[in-house]
Amino acid sequence: MRNAVGSLLALVVFAGLALVPSPALASTRCGRIAVHGYRGTAKVRIVSGHASCSGARGLIGDAFRAFITRPHQGFDNTYGEYWYVRGYWRCSHGLGGSQAFCFSGRRRIDGSFRSDDGWSF
Repeated sequence: MRNAVGSLLALVVFAGLALVPSPALASTRCGRIAVHGYRGTAKVRIVSGHASCSGARGLIGDAFRAFITRPHQGFDNTYGEYWYVRGYWRCSHGLGGSQAFCFSGRRRIDGSFRSDDGWSF
């Protein structure tokens, strides 16, 4: 009986730890970046995958500049218009160009000029 209770407790603890997101799965806040042609500063976050914050800020700056300086390069049903940025990142904008969503494989980096997006930084 004592062994069964111990095993059950270990199983519950293991299951609980398995549900806690690891740092690699949680998004990373990368601060803000000013983008020429926009007012204010955009918040930047790494949503998934490996990237440095300095690289993420540069990517989001390049994405917002692409949105206002060149025509889009395609369209998909989920994210709408998209631009290729830095060769292999596919970036789309949202909410009147105030947000950027960039994907490369399993990596995703987002940017936002909005104050009502729920990002608290």
